[in-house]
Amino acid sequence: MNNDWTLLEVLKYVRHDWMNRIQLIKGNLDLGHTENAKRVIDEIILNSRQETRLTNLNLPCLAEWIMTYNWRSRQLTLEYEILDDYRNVSLNDQLITKWMCTLCQEIEKRVDPRGENHLFLSIQERGKAHCFFFDLSGIIKDSHELERWIEQSVKSLFETEVEFIESTDENLQFQVCFSPMER
Repeated sequence: MNNDWTLLEVLKYVRHDWMNRIQLIKGNLDLGHTENAKRVIDEIILNSRQETRLTNLNLPCLAEWIMTYNWRSRQLTLEYEILDDYRNVSLNDQLITKWMCTLCQEIEKRVDPRGENHLFLSIQERGKAHCFFFDLSGIIKDSHELERWIEQSVKSLFETEVEFIESTDENLQFQVCFSPMER
């Protein structure tokens, strides 16, 4: 959220990501695997469209935090999908970003660092609400304690409910629907 990165550092990370993608394409083409190269290109296009949708939400703090989350070594990888093509979401950007940052810190405390821990976030519009669907997979040490933390933090900060869909030691799925702020 507040990384205080210089523009040069950001460009370095972006360049590194693009070099990895170009090397994947080139390597596949050098091996004659044109279908794999096309698949990588299609993934790049899909990711770029998702980044566009994310930035169009007009939640700049959240977009920056999500897009740079995996740049640091973490116990958890984050993937996201914006299901609707809508703009100018009326949510409290800083509050949601702060909560997301804290949520991921809480998750990192409660997952086994030796596991492949992955958090998938899907954002979509439902009526006037904006629903965030979370799917955590990996080795979760104490899913019940994590559920309690999620429920308490959402109620205290947003005055809304959490819907838990699945909860095991390897998977936790839940959804939070945020109401728009009054303009």
